[in-house]
Order: sequence, then structure tokens, then C-alpha cells
Amino acid sequence: MMHSYRSIDLYPHKCGVTPIEVGFVNEFSPWYYDGHTVWWGKRCKLRSEAEEAALNLKREVSKVGGFNIRQAKEEQCQARGKA
Repeated sequence: MMHSYRSIDLYPHKCGVTPIEVGFVNEFSPWYYDGHTVWWGKRCKLRSEAEEAALNLKREVSKVGGFNIRQAKEEQCQARGKA
């Protein structure tokens, strides 16, 4: 079982699921820490879906590399500023 996000016990390549109260039910937000940045995924209705999404997020960030993703986001922000 994956753990909730807590900044005090992060270590590189850790992923997990954080429950979020939405009305009377919980939704779950997957996350992954690459050693520099905490990457958050889209909320899921089921914990099992969020755990799978966290593992997918870990694979995607590891495959592309966190630096490349951050650089791409910065370029998108710069492009929006020019438009």
C-alpha cells in the first residue's frame, strides 16, 4: 500500500497516494518524487486507480527525465507569455 504525501519522509523515486476529502467521500491524488520535484497526477475516485496512476507517473517522469519535463513546462509558459 502506498503512503500519503509527507514532506518530512520524502526520498528520491518515492511515489504514493494522498486521500482528499470531497464532500462525504474521498478522492485520491497520485504523486511521485524524483529527488527534486513532487509530481502530482489527476485525482481518482478509487485508491487502486490512484496507486496505478502513481506508478505510471513514476515511469513517465523517469522515462522522459524530470529536467526535460520542467524545461518543457517553462517553454510552454514562455510561449503563453509571448502570445
